[in-house]
Amino acid sequence: MVKRGFNERDFLKSNQYLLAVNSINWVRIIGQICYYFYASLKVNKLSESLNFSVPTGNFGNVFACYAAFKMGMPLSKIVVAVNSNDILDRFFRNNDYSKSEVNETISPSMDISVASNFERLLYDFYLNRDSDLCSKLYSKFPDEGIQINEAIWDKSSDLFMSYSSDDISTSECMQFYYKNFNYIMDPHTAVAADAVKNFKNSLKGKTIILSTAHPAKFPSALKNAGLSINNIPKKLTEVLNKNEVAKKLNIKDNSIFRFIKEKN
Repeated sequence: MVKRGFNERDFLKSNQYLLAVNSINWVRIIGQICYYFYASLKVNKLSESLNFSVPTGNFGNVFACYAAFKMGMPLSKIVVAVNSNDILDRFFRNNDYSKSEVNETISPSMDISVASNFERLLYDFYLNRDSDLCSKLYSKFPDEGIQINEAIWDKSSDLFMSYSSDDISTSECMQFYYKNFNYIMDPHTAVAADAVKNFKNSLKGKTIILSTAHPAKFPSALKNAGLSINNIPKKLTEVLNKNEVAKKLNIKDNSIFRFIKEKN
């Protein structure tokens, strides 16, 4: 639907253009590449390979880590950490990239059925930039899943590990880090931290866990974990106290485009 929006402009005024602010936009990934280099410089001045555990849904931040590696940053492993929406975990574990229904979780920013940036990794890492083969694999997706040649897929273990954390495990991880380190993390960060706990005997060297947001943004997740925050930032409190406005539209027709045109 987003790609259609970029291609079909009749619902916009002549001087208007759509802009994606998520990781579909390459500028977003460029910004994320920077902090991988910064983190590596802070930890060991780029002298040794590190592991990065990245909580992800749309795969943009993971691809930024991969891009930093391609640019010369020493890297041991990228841990692809997902919640129960596990299309990425299924691919890295079983060579199964097939769409499934979205599960609502306590880490909502990762509640996806398809990771749009995965196509970039498939094209560059697995297919050696063969655009025709990449296009062929995606031509029947998502109606049919994507499975690549096993010999090519075996490259995964050279750089990637993956883990899927359900809500119970995520909450338990939040509790663990608060109890042992007096640190409250948001549920997305906890997914990445839970992956590191699971791989503690497999990861060699130092590991950096990517943290995503202030935990106060997710009060229900904190409540589920039996945690609370007393000093919530003022600006965040103001936002949380505002009335939420939402409009439900049918994605299978042109309702979204009509809505934009009517409100424009």
